Amino acid sequence: MEDAPNSFDGTHVSVRRYLEEAVVGRHWEHQQGILLDTVEVLTPGILEEARKRGDPQSAYSLARDATEVVADMDYHLHPRDFNSSKRMRMWWHLRDHVILDPAGSEISEIQRRDLEASVSEYMARPWMWHDYLDWCVIDALVAQEWAAYLQFVRGQRSLRWLVLAVTVALYGLPILGLSYLFSSNSSFTIPALLAYAALVIWGIFGLAYRTVLRLTSKISSPRNLLLAMRDAYASLDGAVLSPSRVRDELRLAAEKGVGWSQVIWPVIDAAVARNPHVWRVAPPPVRAVFRRRS
Repeated sequence: MEDAPNSFDGTHVSVRRYLEEAVVGRHWEHQQGILLDTVEVLTPGILEEARKRGDPQSAYSLARDATEVVADMDYHLHPRDFNSSKRMRMWWHLRDHVILDPAGSEISEIQRRDLEASVSEYMARPWMWHDYLDWCVIDALVAQEWAAYLQFVRGQRSLRWLVLAVTVALYGLPILGLSYLFSSNSSFTIPALLAYAALVIWGIFGLAYRTVLRLTSKISSPRNLLLAMRDAYASLDGAVLSPSRVRDELRLAAEKGVGWSQVIWPVIDAAVARNPHVWRVAPPPVRAVFRRRS
């Protein structure tokens, strides 16, 4: 069954049929279906932009441009399995166990800097803006930031155990030295005790300084930061969301010290400006088969 063409101003325009012809022979292969399903939901914006330009046929070049931008975003989200036939959509919300153990998962392969550049191209085309693409970008970047910080905290904990072992060794050496001096030569006892007391005072002062610094710092503890990230990511779970609530959660985490990717803010701000109450982020329907031309 043929796709029903989109039309305006007496001109029939079938964006999907055009794209099916345009992408044949390109390097996208299995990803063609994902691109077509995603770009097809942009059709209203593409046709509206063509109408504003007064040239209905420009819808074809706009559709091709949109496909290139979406393909770049998708590639930087999934560089490893870009052409995988198993993938049925551009992005999906990840479960907590994937965040906690991201090795080999979708998060570990995201090319953040390149993705941010692709998002910049996307934001430069307001006629492309769509709730689903906005959500894909934000969900992926928030998940990656949460997973990366979690791995950092785990590394810091391992480092603390190493520092503790070194500290015990350093403070243990004077004790061994004192034991030797007391048993062999009492003339060195007072200087040794003074040296050891200086080490103890230095350790206590350092601990007190770090404690005061932590209490007066505007940056929350690692545990609170992780909880803020978890809450922000949880607000992105669902087919229909509130962009205002998502932005509030992201801002709250940022105020506590979370360093989100800067491209998140213009994307979520644009989503709120379009509709502050409803964010329809369900993925586009998947076509069963991509029709190849013989």
